[in-house]
Amino acid sequence: MDQYGETTMNEHTSAPVCPHLAIETAIEMEHLGGDFYETLASSGIDPKLASLCHKLAAAEIKHCEYFLQIRAKMAERGETVVLRDEELTEARRAARKAIFPDHAAVGRLLGESNVSALVAMAKQIEQSAIDYYTAIAASLPNSEAIHTLIRAEHAHLRMLNDYRA
Repeated sequence: MDQYGETTMNEHTSAPVCPHLAIETAIEMEHLGGDFYETLASSGIDPKLASLCHKLAAAEIKHCEYFLQIRAKMAERGETVVLRDEELTEARRAARKAIFPDHAAVGRLLGESNVSALVAMAKQIEQSAIDYYTAIAASLPNSEAIHTLIRAEHAHLRMLNDYRA
């Protein structure tokens, strides 16, 4: 559990063994990441933070497109990408519970205008994504694409570390 009372990926969920489930989880993580950053950007707390978060949100959506391309390449090779509804639901649940804070925690920090805690939360999310992508890299085709995404997540972490209100 982190300092916000939230669970992290490492505490609750290991990387899925099934490459298809790993991709679906990653896609969900990227969507949630984009939503998280847009929420911070639109909060009006800090214009400098808003600018950074808009950039990060756009990058997260681009990452989602990479995972969609990997999924499409798997389908082209005849690898099934059809998952049961329960599996998709579990991928979404795992990403939401293990990586992202709940709305109440984010809302509380937004209400307090606690920029430093929100940035710390964003850093934790980025680190969890790095850890997750590192764990799934070997099980996915085109591991170079995954390593490119890992480097991009490291860049996001550096941007957040460089942020000063």
